[in-house]
Amino acid sequence: MTNKRTNRLKANRLFMWLMTLLMAAAVVFGGAGIMNASAKRLPFVHFSATINLIYNTGYVESVDVTVESYTEENSSSTYTIFTLRSPLKEIITDMSCGDTQGTSYSNGVFRFPGTISTVAFNASYLNYNVVTASSAFPETPTKEGYTFKGWYFDEAFTQAYDGRPITSDTKLYAKFEINRYTVTFDSAGGSAVSSQTVDWNSSLSLPNTSRVGYDFLGWYYSNGTQYTNQVITANTSLVARWEIKHFAVSFDSAGGAAVETQTVDYGNSASVSSISREGYNFLGWFLSNGTQYTNQAITEYTTLTAKWQIKTFKVTYDSNGGEAVSEETIEWNKTASAPTLERTGYIFHGWYNGETKYEGQAVTADMTLTAKWEVIKYTVTFYVDGEVYETMEVAYGTTFQEAMAANERLFFMNLLNDEGVKISKSAKVTGDVSVPVGEMTNEEKVAAFIGNNWWVLYLAGGLVLAGIAATVIASVVAHKRR
Repeated sequence: MTNKRTNRLKANRLFMWLMTLLMAAAVVFGGAGIMNASAKRLPFVHFSATINLIYNTGYVESVDVTVESYTEENSSSTYTIFTLRSPLKEIITDMSCGDTQGTSYSNGVFRFPGTISTVAFNASYLNYNVVTASSAFPETPTKEGYTFKGWYFDEAFTQAYDGRPITSDTKLYAKFEINRYTVTFDSAGGSAVSSQTVDWNSSLSLPNTSRVGYDFLGWYYSNGTQYTNQVITANTSLVARWEIKHFAVSFDSAGGAAVETQTVDYGNSASVSSISREGYNFLGWFLSNGTQYTNQAITEYTTLTAKWQIKTFKVTYDSNGGEAVSEETIEWNKTASAPTLERTGYIFHGWYNGETKYEGQAVTADMTLTAKWEVIKYTVTFYVDGEVYETMEVAYGTTFQEAMAANERLFFMNLLNDEGVKISKSAKVTGDVSVPVGEMTNEEKVAAFIGNNWWVLYLAGGLVLAGIAATVIASVVAHKRR
Protein backbone atom coordinates (compact mmCIF):
# COMPACT_ATOMS: atom_id res chain seq x y z
CA MET A 1 0.00 0.00 0.00
CA THR A 2 2.84 2.32 0.89
CA ASN A 3 4.62 1.61 -2.42
CA LYS A 4 1.46 2.48 -4.32
CA ARG A 5 1.24 5.80 -2.51
CA THR A 6 4.88 6.58 -3.26
CA ASN A 7 4.48 5.79 -6.92
CA ARG A 8 1.35 7.90 -7.03
CA LEU A 9 3.24 10.80 -5.45
CA LYS A 10 6.04 10.55 -8.00
CA ALA A 11 3.53 10.49 -10.86
CA ASN A 12 1.76 13.53 -9.49
CA ARG A 13 5.02 15.40 -9.20
CA LEU A 14 5.99 14.58 -12.76
CA PHE A 15 2.58 15.57 -13.99
CA MET A 16 2.73 18.90 -12.21
CA TRP A 17 6.10 19.71 -13.75
CA LEU A 18 4.76 19.00 -17.19
CA MET A 19 1.83 21.25 -16.51
CA THR A 20 4.19 24.06 -15.60
CA LEU A 21 4.48 25.26 -19.26
CA LEU A 22 0.75 25.85 -19.44
CA MET A 23 0.38 27.46 -16.05
CA ALA A 24 3.63 29.44 -15.63
CA ALA A 25 2.43 32.70 -17.20
CA ALA A 26 -0.69 32.94 -15.11
CA VAL A 27 1.17 32.20 -11.92
CA VAL A 28 3.94 34.66 -12.71
CA PHE A 29 1.74 37.53 -13.82
CA GLY A 30 -0.59 37.16 -10.87
CA GLY A 31 1.89 36.15 -8.23
CA ALA A 32 1.76 38.04 -4.89
CA GLY A 33 3.85 41.03 -5.76
CA ILE A 34 6.74 39.03 -7.05
CA MET A 35 7.08 40.97 -10.36
CA ASN A 36 7.39 44.70 -10.95
CA ALA A 37 4.77 46.09 -13.35
CA SER A 38 7.47 47.76 -15.30
CA ALA A 39 9.63 44.62 -15.46
CA LYS A 40 10.54 43.11 -18.78
CA ARG A 41 9.88 39.38 -19.13
CA LEU A 42 11.99 37.34 -21.44
CA PRO A 43 10.79 34.13 -23.08
CA PHE A 44 10.18 30.90 -21.09
CA VAL A 45 12.94 28.39 -20.92
CA HIS A 46 12.26 24.70 -20.49
CA PHE A 47 14.89 22.13 -19.36
CA SER A 48 14.99 18.69 -17.81
CA ALA A 49 16.52 18.05 -14.39
CA THR A 50 16.66 15.50 -11.61
CA ILE A 51 15.68 16.73 -8.20
CA ASN A 52 16.92 14.73 -5.21
CA LEU A 53 14.54 15.20 -2.34
CA ILE A 54 16.74 14.78 0.75
CA TYR A 55 14.61 14.29 3.83
CA ASN A 56 15.76 14.97 7.33
CA THR A 57 15.34 11.27 7.99
CA GLY A 58 18.17 10.62 5.56
CA TYR A 59 15.90 9.20 2.95
CA VAL A 60 16.68 10.43 -0.62
CA GLU A 61 14.03 10.42 -3.33
CA SER A 62 15.06 11.16 -6.94
CA VAL A 63 12.44 12.87 -9.14
CA ASP A 64 12.89 13.55 -12.89
CA VAL A 65 11.14 16.83 -13.84
CA THR A 66 10.93 19.44 -16.59
CA VAL A 67 11.56 22.88 -15.16
CA GLU A 68 9.82 25.95 -16.62
CA SER A 69 11.42 29.29 -15.97
CA TYR A 70 11.60 32.81 -17.33
CA THR A 71 13.89 35.75 -16.77
CA GLU A 72 12.71 39.11 -15.47
CA GLU A 73 14.66 42.30 -16.01
CA ASN A 74 14.06 45.58 -14.30
CA SER A 75 16.01 48.74 -13.86
CA SER A 76 18.23 47.43 -11.11
CA SER A 77 18.75 43.65 -11.63
CA THR A 78 17.90 40.56 -13.57
CA TYR A 79 16.22 37.45 -12.00
CA THR A 80 15.22 34.05 -13.10
CA ILE A 81 11.98 32.76 -11.62
CA PHE A 82 11.30 29.03 -11.04
CA THR A 83 7.82 27.83 -10.42
CA LEU A 84 7.01 24.44 -8.86
CA ARG A 85 3.55 22.96 -8.74
CA SER A 86 1.69 20.86 -6.21
CA PRO A 87 2.47 18.58 -4.50
CA LEU A 88 6.15 19.51 -4.61
CA LYS A 89 5.57 23.06 -3.55
CA GLU A 90 4.02 21.91 -0.26
CA ILE A 91 7.10 19.95 0.82
CA ILE A 92 10.02 21.88 -0.73
CA THR A 93 11.06 24.77 1.46
CA ASP A 94 14.54 25.35 0.04
CA MET A 95 15.99 25.18 -3.46
CA SER A 96 19.46 25.68 -4.78
CA CYS A 97 20.91 25.56 -8.25
CA GLY A 98 24.53 24.64 -8.13
CA ASP A 99 26.10 26.87 -5.53
CA THR A 100 23.35 29.49 -5.84
CA GLN A 101 20.63 29.49 -3.18
CA GLY A 102 17.19 30.45 -4.40
CA THR A 103 14.92 32.88 -2.55
CA SER A 104 11.42 31.64 -1.75
CA TYR A 105 8.57 34.08 -2.44
CA SER A 106 5.73 31.70 -1.83
CA ASN A 107 5.04 27.99 -1.97
CA GLY A 108 6.85 26.55 -4.97
CA VAL A 109 8.14 29.92 -6.31
CA PHE A 110 11.88 30.62 -6.11
CA ARG A 111 13.90 33.50 -7.54
CA PHE A 112 17.54 33.19 -8.56
CA PRO A 113 19.81 36.10 -9.54
CA GLY A 114 21.03 36.00 -13.11
CA THR A 115 19.70 35.36 -16.56
CA ILE A 116 17.99 32.34 -18.01
CA SER A 117 21.14 31.19 -19.73
CA THR A 118 23.13 31.30 -16.49
CA VAL A 119 20.47 29.44 -14.61
CA ALA A 120 20.06 26.94 -17.43
CA PHE A 121 23.78 26.34 -17.42
CA ASN A 122 23.60 25.40 -13.76
CA ALA A 123 20.45 23.36 -14.06
CA SER A 124 22.34 20.07 -13.78
CA TYR A 125 23.08 20.95 -10.20
CA LEU A 126 19.46 20.67 -9.21
CA ASN A 127 20.17 17.13 -8.03
CA TYR A 128 21.94 18.76 -5.08
CA ASN A 129 18.78 20.43 -3.92
CA VAL A 130 18.42 20.38 -0.17
CA VAL A 131 14.87 19.92 0.97
CA THR A 132 13.21 19.21 4.26
CA ALA A 133 10.21 17.15 5.10
CA SER A 134 8.49 15.99 8.23
CA SER A 135 10.17 12.84 9.71
CA ALA A 136 8.31 9.61 10.30
CA PHE A 137 11.03 8.25 12.65
CA PRO A 138 10.05 8.24 16.31
CA GLU A 139 12.70 8.19 18.97
CA THR A 140 14.83 5.03 18.90
CA PRO A 141 13.14 2.53 21.22
CA THR A 142 15.02 0.52 23.87
CA LYS A 143 14.52 -2.94 25.25
CA GLU A 144 16.67 -4.44 28.00
CA GLY A 145 19.02 -7.06 26.66
CA TYR A 146 18.26 -6.26 23.02
CA THR A 147 19.66 -4.06 20.24
CA PHE A 148 17.27 -2.02 18.03
CA LYS A 149 17.67 -3.00 14.37
CA GLY A 150 15.22 -0.60 12.72
CA TRP A 151 11.56 -0.04 11.82
CA TYR A 152 9.70 -2.34 9.48
CA PHE A 153 6.39 -2.15 7.63
CA ASP A 154 5.56 -5.77 8.46
CA GLU A 155 5.73 -8.01 11.51
CA ALA A 156 7.88 -10.51 9.64
CA PHE A 157 10.53 -7.78 9.24
CA THR A 158 10.96 -8.27 5.51
CA GLN A 159 10.40 -4.63 4.39
CA ALA A 160 12.46 -2.04 6.24
CA TYR A 161 11.26 1.52 6.62
CA ASP A 162 13.92 3.72 4.99
CA GLY A 163 12.77 7.14 6.14
CA ARG A 164 10.52 8.01 3.20
CA PRO A 165 7.69 10.51 3.84
CA ILE A 166 4.54 9.11 5.35
CA THR A 167 1.43 10.23 3.41
CA SER A 168 -1.17 8.06 5.12
CA ASP A 169 -1.86 6.20 8.33
CA THR A 170 0.97 3.69 8.75
CA LYS A 171 2.02 1.16 11.41
CA LEU A 172 5.71 0.48 11.79
CA TYR A 173 7.17 -2.48 13.73
CA ALA A 174 10.34 -2.19 15.79
CA LYS A 175 12.82 -4.99 15.21
CA PHE A 176 15.00 -6.04 18.12
CA GLU A 177 17.85 -8.52 18.19
CA ILE A 178 18.79 -10.18 21.48
CA ASN A 179 22.25 -9.29 22.70
CA ARG A 180 24.82 -12.08 22.77
CA TYR A 181 27.75 -12.08 25.14
CA THR A 182 31.06 -13.90 25.17
CA VAL A 183 31.99 -15.94 28.21
CA THR A 184 35.69 -16.84 28.44
CA PHE A 185 37.19 -19.43 30.74
CA ASP A 186 40.54 -19.24 32.51
CA SER A 187 41.27 -22.83 33.49
CA ALA A 188 44.13 -21.70 35.79
CA GLY A 189 46.43 -24.56 34.89
CA GLY A 190 43.72 -27.03 33.94
CA SER A 191 42.78 -28.32 30.52
CA ALA A 192 41.84 -25.56 28.04
CA VAL A 193 38.16 -24.61 27.70
CA SER A 194 36.70 -22.84 24.65
CA SER A 195 34.73 -19.62 25.10
CA GLN A 196 30.94 -19.63 24.74
CA THR A 197 28.54 -17.15 23.18
CA VAL A 198 25.38 -16.84 25.26
CA ASP A 199 22.10 -14.98 24.74
CA TRP A 200 21.31 -12.22 27.18
CA ASN A 201 19.68 -13.43 30.39
CA SER A 202 20.55 -17.06 29.64
CA SER A 203 22.70 -19.45 31.66
CA LEU A 204 25.86 -21.23 30.62
CA SER A 205 26.35 -24.83 29.81
CA LEU A 206 29.19 -25.28 32.29
CA PRO A 207 32.19 -27.03 30.73
CA ASN A 208 34.37 -29.62 32.38
CA THR A 209 38.06 -29.13 32.99
CA SER A 210 40.68 -31.24 34.71
CA ARG A 211 44.08 -30.78 36.27
CA VAL A 212 46.39 -33.54 37.36
CA GLY A 213 46.72 -33.64 41.12
CA TYR A 214 43.86 -31.23 41.85
CA ASP A 215 40.15 -31.36 42.63
CA PHE A 216 38.00 -28.95 40.62
CA LEU A 217 35.93 -26.69 42.91
CA GLY A 218 34.02 -24.79 40.23
CA TRP A 219 34.03 -21.62 38.12
CA TYR A 220 34.31 -18.24 39.84
CA TYR A 221 33.79 -14.59 38.94
CA SER A 222 36.65 -12.15 39.45
CA ASN A 223 34.97 -10.93 42.66
CA GLY A 224 35.27 -14.41 44.17
CA THR A 225 31.63 -15.42 43.76
CA GLN A 226 31.06 -18.90 42.44
CA TYR A 227 29.11 -19.21 39.21
CA THR A 228 26.01 -21.30 39.89
CA ASN A 229 23.93 -20.85 36.72
CA GLN A 230 23.42 -17.12 37.15
CA VAL A 231 22.08 -15.46 33.96
CA ILE A 232 24.61 -13.71 31.72
CA THR A 233 24.01 -10.02 31.05
CA ALA A 234 27.47 -8.88 29.88
CA ASN A 235 30.75 -10.21 28.57
CA THR A 236 32.09 -12.38 31.36
CA SER A 237 35.31 -14.11 32.38
CA LEU A 238 35.19 -17.11 34.70
CA VAL A 239 38.23 -18.58 36.46
CA ALA A 240 38.60 -22.20 37.56
CA ARG A 241 39.29 -22.78 41.22
CA TRP A 242 41.32 -25.79 42.31
CA GLU A 243 42.22 -27.58 45.52
CA ILE A 244 45.33 -29.69 45.58
CA LYS A 245 44.72 -33.35 46.30
CA HIS A 246 45.95 -34.87 49.53
CA PHE A 247 47.08 -38.46 49.84
CA ALA A 248 47.61 -40.64 52.89
CA VAL A 249 51.02 -42.28 53.14
CA SER A 250 50.95 -45.19 55.57
CA PHE A 251 53.95 -47.04 56.93
CA ASP A 252 54.25 -50.78 57.47
CA SER A 253 57.21 -51.07 59.81
CA ALA A 254 57.27 -54.87 59.37
CA GLY A 255 58.13 -55.54 62.99
CA GLY A 256 60.00 -52.31 63.61
CA ALA A 257 59.00 -49.25 65.60
CA ALA A 258 55.55 -47.93 64.60
CA VAL A 259 55.33 -44.87 62.31
CA GLU A 260 52.27 -42.61 62.06
CA THR A 261 50.42 -42.10 58.77
CA GLN A 262 51.21 -38.86 56.93
CA THR A 263 49.00 -36.67 54.72
CA VAL A 264 50.98 -35.40 51.73
CA ASP A 265 50.00 -32.87 49.04
CA TYR A 266 50.07 -34.12 45.47
CA GLY A 267 53.56 -33.84 44.00
CA ASN A 268 55.29 -33.50 47.37
CA SER A 269 57.40 -36.08 49.14
CA ALA A 270 56.72 -38.00 52.31
CA SER A 271 58.99 -37.35 55.27
CA VAL A 272 60.78 -40.59 56.05
CA SER A 273 63.50 -41.56 58.51
CA SER A 274 65.23 -44.66 59.78
CA ILE A 275 63.57 -46.81 62.40
CA SER A 276 64.91 -49.56 64.62
CA ARG A 277 64.22 -53.23 65.17
CA GLU A 278 66.10 -55.45 67.56
CA GLY A 279 68.42 -57.80 65.75
CA TYR A 280 67.97 -56.22 62.33
CA ASN A 281 69.62 -53.62 60.13
CA PHE A 282 67.19 -51.12 58.53
CA LEU A 283 67.57 -51.08 54.71
CA GLY A 284 65.00 -48.36 53.92
CA TRP A 285 61.37 -47.83 52.91
CA PHE A 286 60.05 -49.53 49.80
CA LEU A 287 57.07 -49.04 47.49
CA SER A 288 54.70 -51.89 46.71
CA ASN A 289 56.48 -52.53 43.40
CA GLY A 290 59.74 -53.21 45.21
CA THR A 291 61.36 -49.86 44.39
CA GLN A 292 63.09 -48.11 47.24
CA TYR A 293 61.44 -44.85 48.23
CA THR A 294 63.93 -42.00 47.82
CA ASN A 295 61.69 -38.92 48.12
CA GLN A 296 59.72 -39.56 44.91
CA ALA A 297 56.65 -37.35 44.45
CA ILE A 298 53.46 -38.75 45.96
CA THR A 299 50.65 -38.97 43.39
CA GLU A 300 48.29 -41.50 44.99
CA TYR A 301 47.50 -43.27 48.23
CA THR A 302 50.72 -45.05 49.16
CA THR A 303 51.96 -47.65 51.60
CA LEU A 304 55.67 -47.73 52.37
CA THR A 305 57.05 -50.94 53.85
CA ALA A 306 60.23 -51.19 55.90
CA LYS A 307 62.80 -53.65 54.64
CA TRP A 308 65.08 -55.34 57.13
CA GLN A 309 68.23 -57.44 57.04
CA ILE A 310 68.77 -59.71 60.01
CA LYS A 311 72.02 -59.11 61.83
CA THR A 312 74.65 -61.86 61.81
CA PHE A 313 77.33 -62.61 64.35
CA LYS A 314 80.57 -64.59 64.36
CA VAL A 315 80.92 -67.54 66.67
CA THR A 316 84.50 -68.76 66.98
CA TYR A 317 85.47 -72.00 68.70
CA ASP A 318 88.51 -72.56 70.90
CA SER A 319 88.63 -76.36 71.13
CA ASN A 320 91.29 -76.05 73.85
CA GLY A 321 93.38 -78.98 72.65
CA GLY A 322 90.59 -80.82 70.97
CA GLU A 323 89.80 -81.13 67.29
CA ALA A 324 89.57 -77.74 65.54
CA VAL A 325 86.06 -76.37 64.82
CA SER A 326 85.44 -73.83 62.01
CA GLU A 327 84.08 -70.38 62.73
CA GLU A 328 80.32 -69.93 62.22
CA THR A 329 78.16 -66.98 61.08
CA ILE A 330 74.92 -67.05 63.02
CA GLU A 331 71.82 -64.92 62.44
CA TRP A 332 70.53 -62.87 65.31
CA ASN A 333 68.60 -64.84 67.89
CA LYS A 334 69.56 -68.15 66.30
CA THR A 335 71.72 -70.76 68.05
CA ALA A 336 75.26 -71.86 67.36
CA SER A 337 75.90 -75.47 66.39
CA ALA A 338 78.31 -76.02 69.31
CA PRO A 339 79.35 -79.54 68.23
CA THR A 340 80.30 -82.24 70.76
CA LEU A 341 84.02 -83.01 70.67
CA GLU A 342 86.10 -86.04 71.48
CA ARG A 343 89.63 -86.03 72.81
CA THR A 344 91.69 -89.03 73.82
CA GLY A 345 92.21 -89.09 77.54
CA TYR A 346 89.67 -86.39 78.26
CA ILE A 347 86.00 -86.07 79.03
CA PHE A 348 84.22 -83.23 77.09
CA HIS A 349 82.13 -81.04 79.39
CA GLY A 350 80.76 -78.62 76.76
CA TRP A 351 81.39 -75.13 75.42
CA TYR A 352 81.74 -72.06 77.61
CA ASN A 353 81.28 -68.37 76.91
CA GLY A 354 83.48 -67.06 79.65
CA GLU A 355 82.24 -68.70 82.83
CA THR A 356 78.81 -69.44 81.36
CA LYS A 357 78.17 -72.78 79.78
CA TYR A 358 76.64 -72.47 76.30
CA GLU A 359 73.47 -74.52 76.20
CA GLY A 360 71.78 -73.27 73.03
CA GLN A 361 71.21 -69.67 74.09
CA ALA A 362 70.26 -67.23 71.27
CA VAL A 363 73.23 -65.53 69.68
CA THR A 364 72.95 -61.73 69.91
CA ALA A 365 76.60 -60.71 69.62
CA ASP A 366 79.94 -62.01 68.46
CA MET A 367 81.27 -64.65 70.87
CA THR A 368 84.05 -67.14 71.40
CA LEU A 369 83.12 -70.55 72.80
CA THR A 370 85.85 -72.49 74.56
CA ALA A 371 85.78 -76.24 75.00
CA LYS A 372 85.99 -77.46 78.58
CA TRP A 373 87.75 -80.76 79.22
CA GLU A 374 88.27 -83.02 82.19
CA VAL A 375 91.37 -85.19 81.97
CA ILE A 376 90.83 -88.87 82.65
CA LYS A 377 92.82 -90.28 85.62
CA TYR A 378 94.21 -93.77 85.61
CA THR A 379 95.42 -96.00 88.43
CA VAL A 380 99.18 -96.67 88.36
CA THR A 381 100.37 -99.43 90.69
CA PHE A 382 104.05 -99.54 91.60
CA TYR A 383 105.43 -102.75 93.08
CA VAL A 384 108.80 -103.93 94.36
CA ASP A 385 109.76 -107.56 94.19
CA GLY A 386 106.23 -108.50 93.32
CA GLU A 387 104.73 -106.61 96.22
CA VAL A 388 102.63 -103.43 95.83
CA TYR A 389 104.81 -100.57 96.90
CA GLU A 390 102.62 -97.55 96.02
CA THR A 391 99.34 -96.80 94.19
CA MET A 392 98.60 -93.43 92.49
CA GLU A 393 95.79 -91.72 90.48
CA VAL A 394 97.62 -90.23 87.50
CA ALA A 395 96.15 -87.97 84.84
CA TYR A 396 96.20 -89.14 81.26
CA GLY A 397 99.36 -88.12 79.46
CA THR A 398 101.38 -87.59 82.63
CA THR A 399 104.91 -88.96 82.35
CA PHE A 400 106.13 -91.46 84.90
CA GLN A 401 108.86 -88.95 85.73
CA GLU A 402 106.24 -86.33 86.64
CA ALA A 403 104.14 -88.81 88.56
CA MET A 404 107.01 -90.37 90.54
CA ALA A 405 108.67 -86.99 91.26
CA ALA A 406 105.48 -85.89 92.96
CA ASN A 407 105.60 -88.86 95.40
CA GLU A 408 108.26 -88.88 98.15
CA ARG A 409 108.36 -92.68 98.23
CA LEU A 410 108.88 -92.91 94.51
CA PHE A 411 111.21 -89.91 94.06
CA PHE A 412 114.41 -91.96 94.47
CA MET A 413 113.06 -95.02 92.66
CA ASN A 414 113.91 -96.20 89.16
CA LEU A 415 111.34 -97.47 86.71
CA LEU A 416 112.02 -101.06 85.66
CA ASN A 417 110.74 -103.38 83.00
CA ASP A 418 109.51 -106.86 83.62
CA GLU A 419 113.08 -108.15 83.48
CA GLY A 420 114.11 -105.69 86.18
CA VAL A 421 116.13 -103.50 83.84
CA LYS A 422 116.01 -99.73 84.40
CA ILE A 423 113.91 -97.92 81.74
CA SER A 424 113.17 -94.25 80.93
CA LYS A 425 110.53 -92.44 82.97
CA SER A 426 109.49 -90.35 79.90
CA ALA A 427 106.71 -92.74 78.96
CA LYS A 428 103.20 -91.35 79.50
CA VAL A 429 100.36 -92.84 81.42
CA THR A 430 97.53 -93.69 79.00
CA GLY A 431 95.60 -96.15 81.06
CA ASP A 432 95.54 -98.24 84.20
CA VAL A 433 98.94 -99.86 84.57
CA SER A 434 101.19 -101.80 87.01
CA VAL A 435 104.95 -101.18 86.84
CA PRO A 436 107.95 -102.46 88.80
CA VAL A 437 110.34 -100.00 90.50
CA GLY A 438 113.70 -100.28 92.23
CA GLU A 439 115.77 -98.04 94.53
CA MET A 440 118.40 -95.74 92.98
CA THR A 441 122.09 -95.73 93.75
CA ASN A 442 123.48 -92.86 95.84
CA GLU A 443 124.91 -91.16 92.76
CA GLU A 444 121.57 -91.49 91.03
CA LYS A 445 119.85 -90.01 94.07
CA VAL A 446 122.16 -86.94 94.01
CA ALA A 447 121.61 -86.50 90.31
CA ALA A 448 117.88 -86.93 90.74
CA PHE A 449 117.79 -84.41 93.55
CA ILE A 450 119.76 -81.86 91.64
CA GLY A 451 117.81 -82.53 88.44
CA ASN A 452 114.60 -81.93 90.26
CA ASN A 453 115.96 -79.00 92.30
CA TRP A 454 117.93 -76.75 90.03
CA TRP A 455 118.06 -73.99 92.60
CA VAL A 456 120.62 -76.05 94.58
CA LEU A 457 122.95 -76.01 91.58
CA TYR A 458 122.44 -72.29 91.16
CA LEU A 459 123.18 -71.69 94.85
CA ALA A 460 126.41 -73.72 94.74
CA GLY A 461 127.55 -71.89 91.63
CA GLY A 462 126.80 -68.59 93.28
CA LEU A 463 128.78 -69.49 96.38
CA VAL A 464 131.79 -70.49 94.26
CA LEU A 465 131.64 -67.23 92.33
CA ALA A 466 131.35 -65.30 95.57
CA GLY A 467 134.43 -66.95 96.96
CA ILE A 468 136.43 -66.18 93.85
CA ALA A 469 135.28 -62.57 93.95
CA ALA A 470 136.28 -62.25 97.63
CA THR A 471 139.77 -63.59 96.91
CA VAL A 472 140.26 -61.15 94.03
CA ILE A 473 139.13 -58.21 96.13
CA ALA A 474 141.46 -59.14 99.01
CA SER A 475 144.40 -59.33 96.63
CA VAL A 476 143.66 -55.93 95.20
CA VAL A 477 143.36 -54.33 98.65
CA ALA A 478 146.62 -55.85 99.84
CA HIS A 479 148.37 -54.64 96.78
CA LYS A 480 147.23 -51.05 97.32
CA ARG A 481 148.44 -51.01 100.91
CA ARG A 482 151.92 -51.71 99.78
